[in-house]
Amino acid sequence: MWLSEAFVAPKTMHSRSGFNHQHHPSVHHSTIAAQRFTTSSLVLSAQSPQNSDATTSSSISPILAALDVVALVGFAAVGKASHAPDGSIDLGAVLVTAFPFVTAWLATSPLTGIYQPLDSSPSSTTIDVAREALFQTAKGWAIAVPLGCALRGVIKGYVPPAPFVIVTLIATLVILSVVRVAYAVATSSLQAD
Repeated sequence: MWLSEAFVAPKTMHSRSGFNHQHHPSVHHSTIAAQRFTTSSLVLSAQSPQNSDATTSSSISPILAALDVVALVGFAAVGKASHAPDGSIDLGAVLVTAFPFVTAWLATSPLTGIYQPLDSSPSSTTIDVAREALFQTAKGWAIAVPLGCALRGVIKGYVPPAPFVIVTLIATLVILSVVRVAYAVATSSLQAD
């Protein structure tokens, strides 16, 4: 309302300027635009995350996000250890290797929906929950892991070799799937109790 009241002021100027602002098309369109803007603002504020449950349903589960990070760092650690002559792990090298994958995984999560609640009901079986968790993981994996390979290539300054990409794709799909299915089944059974 406050914007539309601002456009009422020209009506009072009619007597001073000799120009009839009330019937001028630009004043009429401005008043309508102000009223639409005010109505839109009210609708947007009524739908804001502060006034809805949207923030709770789409917020990242900190435990699941931590498990994802641990899974991806674990993948990098196994890979680095397999290439070390004595099987030792250099934590710095592991974190540098994991960084592009963790970054891609978390950065694409709003797009891929990997932290959205699973579409399961109280009557869902363990297999239903596992299937839904696998589907959700695959959606995130299909975008994030190839992006992680690309980011790694940018960081290293060269395109990762095909064997690295193939092993990365397979290993991350298996590791993330196992971790996320176990988490989904465990949380589902806890919620059922």
